[in-house]
Amino acid sequence: MKKLTLILVILLFSINIFPLSGPAIDFKAMDIDGNTVELSKYKGKVVILDFWATWCSPCIKEIPNLKKIYSEFKDEEFEIISIALERKPKEHAIKFVADRGMSWVHIIDKDKGREIATEYKIRYIPTMYVVGKKGDVLASGLRGDKLKEKISELLK
Repeated sequence: MKKLTLILVILLFSINIFPLSGPAIDFKAMDIDGNTVELSKYKGKVVILDFWATWCSPCIKEIPNLKKIYSEFKDEEFEIISIALERKPKEHAIKFVADRGMSWVHIIDKDKGREIATEYKIRYIPTMYVVGKKGDVLASGLRGDKLKEKISELLK
């Protein structure tokens, strides 16, 4: 039994949970302010793609870190695009974002969010991809200080 458990654990950890690499998949969606967001228009910037939801406690725990990163790098060639995977009405997430001062780009559209998440092979949230200035996915699975360090490194 212990051998079988060990084999299963090894298999689970050997599966690439962030399979996306290479060019970032372009998408087009409306943000909460009614602006069209196209990932390809952000070439030349480092972008965090943040897949999250208001009901996700690990996502909520990551918000202070994202706010700190955004505050530090927003005046550089940098942007955060958060894509909400909501269960509640859109208005709930919009209020959540406003109440917490999350002042970066937000896509809160149930159908479009699912479509983008499927293209990015999102299996759980929060999931973050770091897209480099040339439009390639350069990192994934980073949070906290490791995410900030990666952004800082890419903006040098």
